[in-house]
Amino acid sequence: MKKVLIGGFLFVSGILLYIGIHISTVIFMTEVKGWSIPPGRFGTALEEVGGKAEFIVALLLCIIGIGFMAWDGGKTFLQERKKQTRRDEKPEDEKLLV
Repeated sequence: MKKVLIGGFLFVSGILLYIGIHISTVIFMTEVKGWSIPPGRFGTALEEVGGKAEFIVALLLCIIGIGFMAWDGGKTFLQERKKQTRRDEKPEDEKLLV
């Protein structure tokens, strides 16, 4: 359960950081005078703002957060599945009578 909370916190932090960088870059895009095609206008504005590293950190936070939530969720799912199969099995004595 703790990993789900940590994962959720990391995911939300990554989303907020991504949104902040995205908004500041879009606002600065109007001031970009020249850009080339491979990075484009947004990429050039992102470089000029100095947000490339923060952009990567935001994506990593989101990925790590999803990983934590999936890890704990998958572990809980497997534990519940294991309990279910134990309940479905009949004891040895009942198997002999049937």
